[in-house]
Parts: sequence; structure tokens; C-alpha cells
Amino acid sequence: MMKLLKIIVGIIAAYVIIKIALWVLGVVFGLVVSLVYVALAVGIVAFVIYFIYRVLSSEQHKAA
Repeated sequence: MMKLLKIIVGIIAAYVIIKIALWVLGVVFGLVVSLVYVALAVGIVAFVIYFIYRVLSSEQHKAA
């Protein structure tokens, strides 16, 4: 009887640990994905600003 109880407790513990591990992995994965999105957005914005700056500076050089 005790052996069966230990097996059941072990299975429940393993299930809980796996659930927690998956939750942590999900949170970490979500953070990484959002960081990648933020990095991409910042990169795109920086590129657009740089591109506009280059175009404007070349226009000024033509005018001068």
C-alpha cells in the first residue's frame, strides 16, 4: 500500500514539476520573443531614421 502511495505521489510530483517547468519555459520563450520583436522594431526605426537623414543630408548637399 505504501509503495503504491509513493508511486502516486511521485507521479503527481513529476506532473507538477513538468507543469512548472513548461510554464517557466513558456514565460522565458515569451520574453525572448518579445525582446526579438523589440530589437527588430528598434532596428527598423533606426534604419528608417538613418535613411531619412542620409536622404536629407544629400538633398542639402545638392542645394548647396
